[in-house]
Amino acid sequence: MADELFAGWDAAPTVLEDAAKNYTAKQVINETGGCTLIKYRCDGLTAEQWEQWRQDPTAIAIAFNPKLSRTSLPEDEGHKVFHLKMKMPLIISNRSIVTTFYEVDREDGWKAVFHSSKGNEAIQEAQRSAIGKDVVANNVITYFQWRPYEGGIELWNASKMDPAGMIPDMIKNKMAKRFSNSLMILVNYLQTG
Repeated sequence: MADELFAGWDAAPTVLEDAAKNYTAKQVINETGGCTLIKYRCDGLTAEQWEQWRQDPTAIAIAFNPKLSRTSLPEDEGHKVFHLKMKMPLIISNRSIVTTFYEVDREDGWKAVFHSSKGNEAIQEAQRSAIGKDVVANNVITYFQWRPYEGGIELWNASKMDPAGMIPDMIKNKMAKRFSNSLMILVNYLQTG
């Protein structure tokens, strides 16, 4: 799926560009909602810094997002599974996401970690009491791929999520656009704490 999303890179409108940082974020909006695509040639990011994230992306996510919490669930066929809970603004119901992580080696030295809600229906149902009154959001895909170069790491990210429930499409698309600086925030956290 990530390859399909990145195939539309050239045609997608740019929502954030920082040439000095070699950072470009684009957003694709279609009948299934918004998707944010990011390419970042991150000078100065070391393999050791990036490894902090690769070891446990959710631990890093909750460290810099106080509205996010997580529960580690039993692995599914050798893949890590988490129940993520997001606190939402007052008038919007909180969200729960059950997401499974996958890691693959790609061609040309690229590595990838991605996670998705796809196929997690039975796990989600088993978490019904922990989910409670939360709306169950669908993490269509959150995808990261990277490869090192002399002096840094090249990063690509695709994020497509349906927060579900009673949120107008305009707000959903705005939420997707807010993801446009997420990779810069992540790298800044990894480099400076």
